[in-house]
Amino acid sequence: MTEFNLYGVPWQRLDYPGGMQQAAASEPPATVGGQTTAVRVEAGNIVQAETNRYTRTLTVTIADYTVAQVESGDVTYDVLSIAGGDKAIAPALPLLPYVRGYTLTLPLSATLQSAALISTTCQDVAAYEVPIIVAKPWSEGGTTFTTTTDINTFYPADADRLRWQPQENRLLFTLFPIQHNPTTNATRFCSQMVVKVVYDAPVALAVSNVAPLAETVIPGAPIRVTALLENVTDNLLTVTSTLTLLDAEGHEMGWQDDGPFSVPSDGQQAIEVGWDGTLPEGTYDLRLSLWQGDVLMGAATTRVDVVGGALTALEVPTATLVMSDTATFRVTFTNYLAEPVTVTAHLLLYDTEGGVTADLPSQTDVAAAGDAHVFEFTWEVGASTGGVYTAQARVTREDGTAYGPLTGEFTVGRTLNDVFLPIVLRH
Repeated sequence: MTEFNLYGVPWQRLDYPGGMQQAAASEPPATVGGQTTAVRVEAGNIVQAETNRYTRTLTVTIADYTVAQVESGDVTYDVLSIAGGDKAIAPALPLLPYVRGYTLTLPLSATLQSAALISTTCQDVAAYEVPIIVAKPWSEGGTTFTTTTDINTFYPADADRLRWQPQENRLLFTLFPIQHNPTTNATRFCSQMVVKVVYDAPVALAVSNVAPLAETVIPGAPIRVTALLENVTDNLLTVTSTLTLLDAEGHEMGWQDDGPFSVPSDGQQAIEVGWDGTLPEGTYDLRLSLWQGDVLMGAATTRVDVVGGALTALEVPTATLVMSDTATFRVTFTNYLAEPVTVTAHLLLYDTEGGVTADLPSQTDVAAAGDAHVFEFTWEVGASTGGVYTAQARVTREDGTAYGPLTGEFTVGRTLNDVFLPIVLRH
């Protein structure tokens, strides 16, 4: 069971009928921040084109794509994926992957003038039977695949391979490296796409690459944030910073000043700022503001999660299960706190249709301070039509704090077969 996104927004869950078989990629993807990705982005320097007008180029390189075969009816479909990307699904259109090319932070009061692909490196690849989406209400069968379409050219069109949307003072660029003609099955893959952005800005300081040193911290740990400041003027800029912490409701939980920082003319300066204190568990926005005296020169926001524990592993059977087997599942909870906590582990098993096969009895135990605790669940396999099943684990602390879900897939062999009774002939 796979969750697809349409421009970063979860659209719905799509069940692959018959499961998937993965084809090997010709080049292994990289790992960035613990996440596998085939996408690399290089942002060029900001260039002043004229008074208050600036340009920047973004070079997006995609190492490779993978193909998974999906059986539906009598058709074997090819589902294309890019590590580090998502899939965009919409009714009557091909199911194709997209990548988030870059999130560009603009200076205050900046106005985007244009964003366009100025060059691409593309080649024709194999012919693929990419599915066309048929979207119906769940009561009528949900989302299915078809080969029926009136599209007889490459989709998306060249002009639609780059899309962008504003987010406060940021622009999120989305790229479609793969184009497909569903009538001929011709497919084109772009391994490099170069975007040129033009914008007007009355303020000469741009703030980008804002990120916490650690996206997840334990309560009481210091919070550190890094950023890149870019000065596109001919003069040295000296600024100070304020890091403000906001909870999920937007309430200010703390702040800390830092600096001064000097940014050379037509140059860049990496900075690191921080906040020391204790926060309750939760997700917090980190708002970085840059000042020149009383004048706000730039601002950007990132996010950090403060957690006292985590659901760190779910082990599922690796061999195909058959009827009467006893399957073992292990759920690992790690307690990051300096004191023990009482937690309860829950495990649900789903069949290939998304129905609940088993709601295994919950288990409650004490997780030692700073240690990992393993809960072991067992399940007796009954008669089944077989397929790829899903295990979903959750852990709740005694104060109601929830962790997860964490999912894993395992295979159950088919055990329900047609039964033929003997025919007895009498004279």
